[in-house]
Amino acid sequence: MLEPARWLARSGLRVYLFGLGVRKFEAFRHLWSFRRLLEPGLMEERRVSLWNWLDYLKRGRTGLPPLEAGGFLARKASSHLRQRCEEADAIVCELPWLFSFAPMHPPRVLVAHNVEADLVAANPRATPSHRDRTERIEGEAWQGADAVICFTREDRDRLAERYGDRSAEVIPLGVDTERLRPAGPGERERARVHLGVEDRFVALFTGSWHLPNRAALDRMVAWAESMEQDFLLVAAGSVGSQPRSGRNWRVTGMLPSLADWFRAADCCVNPVTEGSGANVKVLEYMAWGLPVVSTPFGGRGLGTVEGEHLLVREPDQFPDTLRDLRRDPDRCGTLGAAGRTWVEAERSWSVLAEKRLAVLKKAAGRG
Repeated sequence: MLEPARWLARSGLRVYLFGLGVRKFEAFRHLWSFRRLLEPGLMEERRVSLWNWLDYLKRGRTGLPPLEAGGFLARKASSHLRQRCEEADAIVCELPWLFSFAPMHPPRVLVAHNVEADLVAANPRATPSHRDRTERIEGEAWQGADAVICFTREDRDRLAERYGDRSAEVIPLGVDTERLRPAGPGERERARVHLGVEDRFVALFTGSWHLPNRAALDRMVAWAESMEQDFLLVAAGSVGSQPRSGRNWRVTGMLPSLADWFRAADCCVNPVTEGSGANVKVLEYMAWGLPVVSTPFGGRGLGTVEGEHLLVREPDQFPDTLRDLRRDPDRCGTLGAAGRTWVEAERSWSVLAEKRLAVLKKAAGRG
């Protein structure tokens, strides 16, 4: 959400970024509401209250969405936020949860990250009430928005199937190719020594505590148990709630930064086989210049060419594919370089922000 806002501000727009509560990786950094200037043209306001903390603790790691957020904000929004909404030329709702709060006077643009009702339907912790309310909130946002942006064609088609056909732009997710860059030889060697993996072929998987990621992690650990000692399969990030390890696999738990693991890795894997939305992790892997092995599901909708930009394999083919890459470092280098080139041309935020800007201008009657 932050990167498109940054690029829109850099294009000359005044962008006001509002959020409720704390982000998972911030934990207890922000205990109260605040406003801050992130960079010229980009102001952030965060509303943090006892309600946010109770909601955070209640939902915890359930994967359930913040279904009460719109109602809370309708009651508790600051006069400053209400004034900003009235003055805006367009209001962008990232996800449907705050859509009901946004006033109808400025054009409202919904950015549909996923098909939320499908995700909740697949969540074993969801009750019938969770499912019904998710469908209602998402459906009202889909039908009521002046413009909709989807990340994938599959999501656009599924949303139309659920809630009725309407126009919706497909503008995929991107990555910050200026910040994520291939490691130089010195950086790579230092990272491998620091992490103690100098003599291992490191296959990296990253992700959050999201049900499809956790299922992929279980799959990866099962492969690792059958592979040779010189392999190390690493799951980095909050996909692993606690650090743990086995003979040739490691789960890091949440880390302040994953950069050292990207610098140390020989390749990246995406064993995800379920969920919704686009797998932005694949774009991040390619931005780091690393060869990528993904399931067909994990690589869907990207527009990449199998065998040129990444390798697409069924889950049971991953171990043999990793063995092939270990034996062929030139192939690793070629795949990594081709993936990096493609991401720079097709999925850098500087390219995609121009497409978002065109949607906003059209919605505001300035296109």
